[in-house]
Amino acid sequence: MITNIYDAQYPLVAIVAMSTTGVIGDGKKMPWHIPQDLKRVRGLTMGKPLIMGRRTFESIGKPLAGRANIVLTQNETWQKKGVLVAHTPLEAVQLASDWIDADPSHKPEIIIFGGGEIYKLFMPHLARIEATTIDKAYNDIGSKVAFPKNALSDWVEDITARFPAQANTPAFTYATLRPKADLLHEERQASKGIVD
Repeated sequence: MITNIYDAQYPLVAIVAMSTTGVIGDGKKMPWHIPQDLKRVRGLTMGKPLIMGRRTFESIGKPLAGRANIVLTQNETWQKKGVLVAHTPLEAVQLASDWIDADPSHKPEIIIFGGGEIYKLFMPHLARIEATTIDKAYNDIGSKVAFPKNALSDWVEDITARFPAQANTPAFTYATLRPKADLLHEERQASKGIVD
């Protein structure tokens, strides 16, 4: 039994698509549609547990196959077929860990899948962020939901791919972000000849 999220045996990894200003949606959906990115997300998440908020789940509309769909909600009566429901972040991480442990084919990583409040809750506990940044601000949409970009000052970004704008899609990039503290620790260990 996990008593603290810091004790989670599996790394927590956020997967996010956001605009240059951190917009991730309008509370109901993402304001872009990039099929290539949806395929990437599928590849990054298949066989892993996803922790998401209720509104994120409802914007998707159904459980995503091949993954545990864990919805973190304060609504004590909310239920959906094919969904595991948690009411605290710790309970969500415990459900995710138990799901991974239940089958050796499940992959040992817990995916933080949004939305904005869920990202904020788990930000201090993340080992990595896999980000797609859409090269547009999207400041003109109504009620914006944002990723906590102001919390990224202590993170190092490694851009892994860039894609130019096309007829129906804006330009976008893929990047992996990791906490500076983790990278410094790894550098120190490597300089001592220690491999974790």
